[in-house]
Amino acid sequence: MHKFDRELTNYLQHLSQQNHASRLTVQAYSKDLILFRDFLHDSNIVGGISRIHVRKYLHFLAANNRSPKTVNRKLSTLRSFFRYLIEQKKIDTNPTANICSLKEPVSVPKFLQQHQVLAAISQLDLANDVNLRNYLIVLYLYGCGLRVSELVNLTVSRLDLYSCQIKVMGKRQKERIVPLPKSLEKMSREWLAIRENWQSAAQTKPTQLFINKNGKELNRQIVYSIVSKILGSVAEKGKTNPHILRHSYATHLLDSGADLVSVRELLGHSDLNTTQIYTHISSQRLKETYRQAHPRAKK
Repeated sequence: MHKFDRELTNYLQHLSQQNHASRLTVQAYSKDLILFRDFLHDSNIVGGISRIHVRKYLHFLAANNRSPKTVNRKLSTLRSFFRYLIEQKKIDTNPTANICSLKEPVSVPKFLQQHQVLAAISQLDLANDVNLRNYLIVLYLYGCGLRVSELVNLTVSRLDLYSCQIKVMGKRQKERIVPLPKSLEKMSREWLAIRENWQSAAQTKPTQLFINKNGKELNRQIVYSIVSKILGSVAEKGKTNPHILRHSYATHLLDSGADLVSVRELLGHSDLNTTQIYTHISSQRLKETYRQAHPRAKK
């Protein structure tokens, strides 16, 4: 396994330095490949890795109740790793070649109604500086459709309050410009003044837009905790994580007549099929509206 570990280390460095993958992406790939390495070790597989070994690994994952989506993600990691080894001329054949991904059931993203989001944030006393920050966190996620990683990495320099837009650094270092709701301009300026006061206590001045009272940047876990607590007062279990706000953003845009391509650009999706899933939500809501409102629907 020493050779595997060496190539794993080289590959992760390649992801970070050459492909400019985010820290979270590198961590996810590392976790996937370490799991595969441990499987090989526990199965007493030594020497070259073949297609049979990869198939056995996928069966192992499925047998341990890993969802098709999870299995496919781990297979994708292996494909990328072995492609790298071929490019580096470390192996001659790719053991993941001709191995098909599992069919995934179509799951419609959960979302909140607009009145639920507004009801949740209306409970915050905005005279409190922490509450004002948390209010903005929710509305930057909902009003701009940001991923949590994009929110925590958003810097002050990428916020343009004059044009009411933000420059978002998304997955694979792909940059996009997203409109900032005009209603957030004044409050964002108030927050910048509070932030300036908070960061004065920090030895190292953070560049991130959202920080804590000690002047330190927020991480994903803190944002999850903040949003879950706020949404928990109005949403049922399973609808309180920050990504729900991104789903709601996309759904409400389509419901209001936005075209699919524009929504894809706003979300930062590279594949239109990823955005397409939100059209299922909109069509379901149309059917529900019809059933409730049309006099012939219940006959």
